[in-house]
Amino acid sequence: MSLIAFCKTAPPGRFCPNQFFPVMNITAILLLVACLQVSAKSFSQITLSEQNAPLEKVLKKIERKSGYHFFYKNEMLDKGSRVSISVTNASLNDVLTLVLKDQPLGYQIVENTVVITERDGAAQIRSPEPIVPIQVTGRVIDERGAPLAGVTISVVGRAGGTTSDDNGEFQLSAEPDAVLQFRYLGYETLRVPVQGRTSISVSLTPVVNVVDDVVVVAYGTQRKVTLTGAVSSVSAEQINTSVQSNMVNMLTGKLPGLRVIQRNSEPGTYQTSFDIRGMGAPLVIVDGVPRADFNRLNPNDIESISIIKDASAAVYGVKAANGVILVTTKRGAPGKTEFSYTANTGITEITNSPKNMSSYEWAVISNEAYYNNNYRSTEITDRSTPPHSAERLQQFADGTLPNTQWIDVGMNKAAPMQKHDLAVSGGTDRFRYYTAFGLLDEQGLFKSGDVNYRRYNFRSNISATVAKNLEAQILIGGLQDKREEGGRISDDIIKGLWQNRPDIPVFANNNPAYPSQVDDGYHPLAVSDADVAGYTHYRQKTLQTSLTLNYTVPFIDGLQAGAMFSYDYKNNFNKQWRPKYTLYNYDNANGNYNPVTHGSPSNLYQRYTEENVAQVQTSLRYNRTFAEAHNVQGMVLFEQIQYNTGANTMEGRRFFSITAVDQMYAGDADGQTVNAPVVSPYATQSLAGRFNYDFRGKYLLEGSFSYMGSSRFAPGNRWGFFPGAQAGWRISEEPFLKGNAQFLDNLKLRGSWGIVGDDGNTGFQWIDGYSYPGSRYISGGAVIAGLGFRAQPYEALTWFESDLIDLGLEADLWSGMLHLEFDWFRRKRTGLLAQRNLSLPATVGAALPQENLNSDLTRGLEVVVGHKHAVGNVRYNITANASIARTKNLYIERAPSGSTWHDWRGNTSYRWNDVLWGYKVIGQFQNQAEINDAPIHDDEGNRRVLPGDFRYEDYNNDGIIDDNDVQPIGRTNSSGFINTPNVNFGMNIDLQWKGFDFNALLQGATQLYVRYQEQLMAPLFFGRNGLSYFMDRWHREDPQDPNSAWIPGKYPSTRPHGQFANNYRISDFWVHDASYLRLRSVELGYTLPGSKLGNWGLNALRVYANAYNLFTWTEVDYIDPEHTPQNVGMQYPITRNFNFGVNITF
Repeated sequence: MSLIAFCKTAPPGRFCPNQFFPVMNITAILLLVACLQVSAKSFSQITLSEQNAPLEKVLKKIERKSGYHFFYKNEMLDKGSRVSISVTNASLNDVLTLVLKDQPLGYQIVENTVVITERDGAAQIRSPEPIVPIQVTGRVIDERGAPLAGVTISVVGRAGGTTSDDNGEFQLSAEPDAVLQFRYLGYETLRVPVQGRTSISVSLTPVVNVVDDVVVVAYGTQRKVTLTGAVSSVSAEQINTSVQSNMVNMLTGKLPGLRVIQRNSEPGTYQTSFDIRGMGAPLVIVDGVPRADFNRLNPNDIESISIIKDASAAVYGVKAANGVILVTTKRGAPGKTEFSYTANTGITEITNSPKNMSSYEWAVISNEAYYNNNYRSTEITDRSTPPHSAERLQQFADGTLPNTQWIDVGMNKAAPMQKHDLAVSGGTDRFRYYTAFGLLDEQGLFKSGDVNYRRYNFRSNISATVAKNLEAQILIGGLQDKREEGGRISDDIIKGLWQNRPDIPVFANNNPAYPSQVDDGYHPLAVSDADVAGYTHYRQKTLQTSLTLNYTVPFIDGLQAGAMFSYDYKNNFNKQWRPKYTLYNYDNANGNYNPVTHGSPSNLYQRYTEENVAQVQTSLRYNRTFAEAHNVQGMVLFEQIQYNTGANTMEGRRFFSITAVDQMYAGDADGQTVNAPVVSPYATQSLAGRFNYDFRGKYLLEGSFSYMGSSRFAPGNRWGFFPGAQAGWRISEEPFLKGNAQFLDNLKLRGSWGIVGDDGNTGFQWIDGYSYPGSRYISGGAVIAGLGFRAQPYEALTWFESDLIDLGLEADLWSGMLHLEFDWFRRKRTGLLAQRNLSLPATVGAALPQENLNSDLTRGLEVVVGHKHAVGNVRYNITANASIARTKNLYIERAPSGSTWHDWRGNTSYRWNDVLWGYKVIGQFQNQAEINDAPIHDDEGNRRVLPGDFRYEDYNNDGIIDDNDVQPIGRTNSSGFINTPNVNFGMNIDLQWKGFDFNALLQGATQLYVRYQEQLMAPLFFGRNGLSYFMDRWHREDPQDPNSAWIPGKYPSTRPHGQFANNYRISDFWVHDASYLRLRSVELGYTLPGSKLGNWGLNALRVYANAYNLFTWTEVDYIDPEHTPQNVGMQYPITRNFNFGVNITF
């Protein structure tokens, strides 16, 4: 929907941005000009009280309070006397004059530096004599001894300077008594007196003072120390400590509040779920633009990632209620062109997988199932012929008959992966560029080699000053990937690996030309082979572009105007070729191979989709400090986003009599289908604003709003107003602490509140009429598309709203050595969509519409503890975080309960939404006497119950085990399948020693439950093979003798598939506490000293090795605790990987 169309549908009196935006511009400018009438004269205000204090102590306090850098020689201060002073709101000049009036010292202020000098006999500031400059050369290295290129070296008090070259070397002219300043992003600024030296080499130290940290926030950046919102961030170095195709996996455990769960590791499927504080899918903003495919980003292109977890996201309006992830990609920096190449190669392997039964175990347990199912435990009758005779059992035991381990047949122990990245960056003060190319190739574990994934990433970020006060940015990102599967999807292949019977040989009569017939035809060597059973290919191409202009208004200090246009395009092509294929049974009697055909008729399915998103954004930003104390920031922004999903989408299927050519034109004319799925364009518009004020970085205020409209709603309900407010108090800046607790760098209380809206899943329900195409009918032998019925229209449908509150505490002590954070948060959602509980007669012909009816509440806590320090040459940084979040239903639209019991059992209103109901196992029956005295478990008077079967708690004491006896037994999501933890935690450890660097990430979760299903809870599932751990079962010493003694085991006695389901009810026996602690990643690297690279033409060389999902400690057996338990026997496993890499900069 275009902007014009959007506004035309607005009713009279409703806000329309294309009419209002010029007025908004003029109003904002007038307000800013009015604010500028306030005097902006700058002066330092210092309050200081000292009695008989050492001169050095007094100067350090003035340095801290004024924000100026002080430079002096220690031996100069030894000549000074003690100082007594008491001033309130005095200027820096006045304070220095009072402090030094009786001292043999003077001072000079050069820019933001105070230089303490010696006085002459007349107590006047010495006038410098003309001095001949000298040439100073030197080298700049980092804390590991590697050269730093691009370091800015200047003479304090003098314009100009130079930068270090690729080897960290520099040369410049300076006076013998000058002071050199070394500045480099991410490192402490260093000042070194020349003292007549012609050669100076220095080592820069990374920034450790969090007070100066800057983080990316909504529509800008902000010093973390003055931040009033709950925002966490992670840098490129912290992200890239492992190698993963799915970038989201690399964030696991690193950001407090970000919950990441890896569901499986199939290459290219990106089966990792993530959310912020358990609140659902967050809004992802990449370089200022809402974008999908966050998990496909190349981590080497990312500069930083921030997550906004509270009401400070309100300025984004729509879809920000679940939090916002802000991704900033890398930019170029002034300096020489620099090339960086990174190569990785590694392997992946399965973390945890159960073992199948051998053919002997399978035969034994199949016989037991036969006996247990056909006879009661007390009956004494002749046994019929079991599935496997004693002779056959012996042949399985001695290997005469086949013992096929299908997992070993179909899967490799490990699979290769590789990743390569090349980046070029550099520029000048007026033009900067960053261009990068990435390749990732990951093979699947199947032996056919036809399951794999390849991805290409491209990025080009260019920034340029195109005119005075005008800067432009062109950001381009591209992606192309291809995922390949064999003839059947991975789920079907793995189903065969787990379930195929072990008595079936891989090849009929051991002849490789004839793969054996197996149940469902899921022979792993056939269905994973593209040449046998076909293939499925998924291709995606994505282009993301944006153009940004920023103009610094010259006649109003601090005002900047901006405009941005972005256009993203994506297409997907899916091709599924499924020819029929043949498996064989061998007839020993006549030596024939009897074919069994699967997948007939052969068919080809193709689907092509396109989508594009266009965004326009204009803004005014203001940032200025008044009287060196009042810091004011403001922003007003208009934004429109046009979404076109499903554009040019086509899909079709054709059947094939001849399978020589896998193209649509070669298929049969009969039976073909062609569809064009629904096209779903929609648009949003918003007017957003934010105002920040802080007084000396001590008292912090922020207000924000978003006035947003969505075309998904009816014209009268499109617009919503979503405000937010935040406040902070830096207690550490108060006089009663600042002068008395010098160990305290920062102590801040902060709080936020806001309302955020969401238009998700509304689907234009206000529109009346029909859907086309809908139902199909046959006329004249042809299939004709007809109309489909829509639900009844509901024009009052509008945004559901989230009311967000966050209260936080932050503390930094001992120059960043200790960092603490604590947050309590709450989100209350109202107006969630639901159908009203009413019954309509069939004559109405349409379903009830959705309305804004339901509500829920999410709340939780977050804690972060960090510690940094250096001991000799060893630098370390340890950060731990933990979060807990849980959601409770509030009002849920439902039918009234018929009784108090039904209300307790079925009413989900005002209850936690993750309660799993089931039976409580109180033991296993030990003998027939217990069975006879127990409540009825099988609806047959316990006739079919055997020793070892589960004994359930009769919760309502009615003597019958049925649905009335279920009770809460664990936690899960609403579907009862997906395991999602309430508590997540992580600890990151960084160590650096000389050229070595080490990183380890421990991550885990608790209040996490896994429900075993299918093969994990029943042997002989679907009458096929089972897992070997079921051999630990209750069974008779002699299965053929009903009077034989029972041998206890962990699991109940075996029954055939589908018989006696009593043991397989949802119970706490099959629901396991899946809490885990995982050594998520480990990396060890070494950077060669710069002295060893001089003859190689390299700036830096680092080699490293890392591993992911290395070890896991958990009580869950046989599967990975993060693995999706639903259809677990048909899911690609979770893998660990090992990588070796090298990074070269030249």
